Amino acid sequence: MNIARHIRTGSAALMALFAATGTVVATPDGNPVADVPSKARVVEASDHVVGLTLPYANSAPAKKIVIHSQSELPTFSYKLIPPSATALFDNNAALLALAKAQRKDAEATLAKYEISDKATLRDLYEAIRDAALLEGDAKSAISASAKMRDLSEKPAQKLTSGLMGDAAAAALSSGGTAQQREAVFQQAFAASLNALPWALVGDAVIAWKGQLDAPVTEAMLRGNVETHLDPMVKQSGEINGDAARELINGLMYVRQIDPYSAQAASVLASYIAANKQTKTDIWAKRKVVLDAEKQKLTPVIVAVWDEGVDVALFPGRLFTNAAEKADGKDDDGNGFVDDIHGIGYDEDDNPATESLIPFEAKYPGREAELRELSLGRRESEAGVDSTAANAYRNRAASVTADEVAALMEAGKFYDYYAHGTHVAGIAMDSNPAARLMVIRSNSSGYKIRPPAETPEMATRWASHIKAVVDYMKDHSVRVVNMSWGFNIGEIEISLEKNGIGKTATERRKIAIESFRIQTEALTEALRNAPEILFIPGAGNSNSDIGFARFIPADIDLPNVLAVGAVDQAGDEASFTSYGARVRVYADGFQVDSMVPGGSHMRGSGTSMAAPQVTNLAAKLFALNPKLAPTEVIKLIVDGATKSSDGKRLLINPKASVALLESKH
Repeated sequence: MNIARHIRTGSAALMALFAATGTVVATPDGNPVADVPSKARVVEASDHVVGLTLPYANSAPAKKIVIHSQSELPTFSYKLIPPSATALFDNNAALLALAKAQRKDAEATLAKYEISDKATLRDLYEAIRDAALLEGDAKSAISASAKMRDLSEKPAQKLTSGLMGDAAAAALSSGGTAQQREAVFQQAFAASLNALPWALVGDAVIAWKGQLDAPVTEAMLRGNVETHLDPMVKQSGEINGDAARELINGLMYVRQIDPYSAQAASVLASYIAANKQTKTDIWAKRKVVLDAEKQKLTPVIVAVWDEGVDVALFPGRLFTNAAEKADGKDDDGNGFVDDIHGIGYDEDDNPATESLIPFEAKYPGREAELRELSLGRRESEAGVDSTAANAYRNRAASVTADEVAALMEAGKFYDYYAHGTHVAGIAMDSNPAARLMVIRSNSSGYKIRPPAETPEMATRWASHIKAVVDYMKDHSVRVVNMSWGFNIGEIEISLEKNGIGKTATERRKIAIESFRIQTEALTEALRNAPEILFIPGAGNSNSDIGFARFIPADIDLPNVLAVGAVDQAGDEASFTSYGARVRVYADGFQVDSMVPGGSHMRGSGTSMAAPQVTNLAAKLFALNPKLAPTEVIKLIVDGATKSSDGKRLLINPKASVALLESKH
C-alpha cells in the first residue's frame, strides 16, 4: 500500500545527497522545489526537438482558456537527440535550444491560459528567468524575477525570491573580468539583502546560508540526472516539461549563480551577524501536559498511519490486540498475522508483521552512518554549525557523479525508516492516556525507480485502504495522523519512470484514472468512519492544495482536519502548502522528536505540524471520550488564535482544553 507518500520535497535534479523528510529544500536562490515534479502538465505535446531546428508554432487565442485545476494545465515534451539528458551537460547549444523552447512554452502558456493559481504562475516565470540567465538575457531575467516576487504570497519569499539570480544578472550585464563580475555580484546582492527586515526574512536567510555551505555541485547534479532522467529519456527519446524545467534550473544555478557562491556566503554571513535575533517561541506556553494521577483520563487509541514505528520506544503506551499472539498465525481470523500493535504492508504490498521497516535487511551495519548523515543534513539546512553538519557538508562536497544514486537511495531509505517514529513521538507527547496503533504502509517510495502506479495497482491499494480503515474502526481508534499525500503529477512520474504510456497525454489519462480510484476509495473509507478524526498534513510544496488536488488534505469531510505549518513564533513556514481546506496551523519548524533506537532529531515540515494537532485531539478525547470528531475540531478551531497577519489560525492547546472544561 504505497499511498503513504510522505510530504517531502527536494528536486530530483537539485536535491542534495539525502532528500529531507517532511521538509522543504530550496535552491540557494531561495526558491522551493518539489522532490517529484507535482505540477505535471500533460495535455498537449510541443513540436520542439532539441538538437534539431524546428519552427515554433503556437498562437495565443484572443480569449484565454480558464484553468481551474492543475490537471488542466498543458505539459510539453521535448525530443532530445541523442536521447540523453546527461548529454546536455557537455552540449551548450543543445541546452540553450531546450531552454529557449521551454521559455517559449512558458510564455505561450501565460498568453493562452487564465491561471489564478499563483504557485503555477511563479513556476512559469521561474522557467522564463532560468532560460533568460542561460541565454545571457539579463534584462528579461530580472523582469521575470520581479514577477516571481510579486506573485509570492509569503512575506519572506516576497522579499527574497530570486535575489541571487538578480545579482548574477547584474554581473552578467556588467561585462568585465571574472573578478570584476564577482565584485558587481557581491555589491548588488548585499544592497538588496541589507535592505530587508530581519524579522521577516531571518529564518530564510539562515537556511539560505546553510544550503550554500553544502552546495549542489555539478557532479551531484550530473549523478541525479543520470539516475532519474536518463532512463526515462532513453525509453521515449523525450524529456517532459517538468523534468526539463528542473534540469534547466539546476544547470542555470551551477553555471550562472554557483560561481558567486563565495561572495553570496560572505554577504549572508555579514547580514546574519549584524541582524540575528532569536525568535520568541510561542509553543511552550501553549502546551498541555496531562497527568494521569491528577486528571480523570480515558485511554484513547491514536493511529499513526505512516511507514512504521519503533514500538520499543513506547513501552506501556501501545494499543494491544488481546486476541492476537506473536506466533506467526492469524489468531483472531482478521486476515493479518501477528497484528499485536497494528497492521502493515511491506514494499511488495504484502501484509507485514513488523511494525518498522527491517533496516538491517536492506543496509546492514549502516544505520548509525545514515542517521548521522541525516542529522547533519537537517542541521546544515537549519544553519547549525555542528560536527554532524560539517561532516555532511564535507561529504556533499566530495561526492562524485557515480556515487549519487546509491547515496540518495540510502538517504531516502533512512528518511522513510525514521519518519513514522518521529511523527509518533510528537503525537504521543505528554499524554499518558494515549495508546499507539501502528499502521505501516508500503515503503517502496524511497527507490530511485518506485513501482508504477497503474489503475491495477491503485485498485489493489483501494482494497488495502478499506482494510486499514475497517481495522481502525474495529479497534475503536479515535484519531489518525496522516503525514503523507499524493496527486496526479506524482503518479504520472511513476508511470514515466517505468516506461508506461507512449505519450504524455496517455500517461495523464492513466494517472487520472489511478488518482480517481485511490481518491474515491480513501474518501469513501473516511466517510464511513465518522467516529474517527483524520488529520493530514497540507504538504510542503508552497502551493494551493485545492488547485493541486493534494490528497488526503483536500478531502472535504467533517471528520478530516488538514494542517499547515508555521515556525516557533507562529510565522508561516516558507514551505507549507495552503488552501481553503487547511483550517489550522501548528509548529512544523525544527521540531524535536525521536527516531528509531531512541536518538533525537529535529525535523521541519507539515509532517511535523500534523501530529501536533493529532496530539491535541488525542488529549481532548482522553479528557472527554464522548466527544465526536466534529466537536473536537470545533474545540481546536475555536481555541486557536489568529496569526499576526490575521491569515491563519494557530492551534492553542491550553485554550482548547479550557474551552472543553468550561463546557463540560
